[in-house]
Amino acid sequence: YEYNDVYYCEQEVECPGTWAYVWCDSYSGSGQCTCDRNGGYFSVSVDDGFVAGGAGCDRMMEACLGGGELEVVGDPVCRSDYLEQNQNYCGTNLYCETPVEFGGATGSIQSWSDAWCENYNDEWVCNCYTGNTSGQVTFSDALTSPDVCYDAIGACGSALIDPNLPSSCAPRSQWAYSNDCSFELECSQAREINGNQVEVSAWQYGGCQLSGTGEWECSCGGSTSSFAVAEVNAWDACSAASSQCGR
Repeated sequence: YEYNDVYYCEQEVECPGTWAYVWCDSYSGSGQCTCDRNGGYFSVSVDDGFVAGGAGCDRMMEACLGGGELEVVGDPVCRSDYLEQNQNYCGTNLYCETPVEFGGATGSIQSWSDAWCENYNDEWVCNCYTGNTSGQVTFSDALTSPDVCYDAIGACGSALIDPNLPSSCAPRSQWAYSNDCSFELECSQAREINGNQVEVSAWQYGGCQLSGTGEWECSCGGSTSSFAVAEVNAWDACSAASSQCGR
């Protein structure tokens, strides 16, 4: 799917293991573009000089798929505009802008996180959410509010599950159609965050599409790489893929 005029564009692509959608507008003279790839989001705000029409969505789609003319040129600048706390509860947020050059103009990638924690029987149980990640972190070490919220939101800004450490995963849900399928896993892991021993749990998504060769092309989470599985139908393909993604 593709739509294009002078100040607004949309583009959608679907290929083995990957679905991506982007849109851009430049009605106000500056530009705003958003990427959604396999359920993972990021947005780019661009200064004067960016025009959405023409090649705007082409450039954003390249960046969305992991290439193109999007170059990080500085460190992220972050701020929090919300903090609530008492002895057994805290909640906070984090908004960050990372300077970039994109399509011949300067701008920034925006990202945000929310975290809230409660103290249960001398353990802090924290939930966190970003546009790309949701999960839970349980701190068994002695921590106090609001420090525990700062640790949790810092963890939520990156991958909660460390791919280099052992983890266990179990299916949460699965859907299948004639030529594609998707699944959701809940994974848990014991690890260290900022010197604290924690138990983390997070939700991982994936899916498969039937390829022209008769095999199923599958991917885990927002990964741009894919792998093939040989199954007779979509349900069995996602069952096999979820087993690989949950290792």
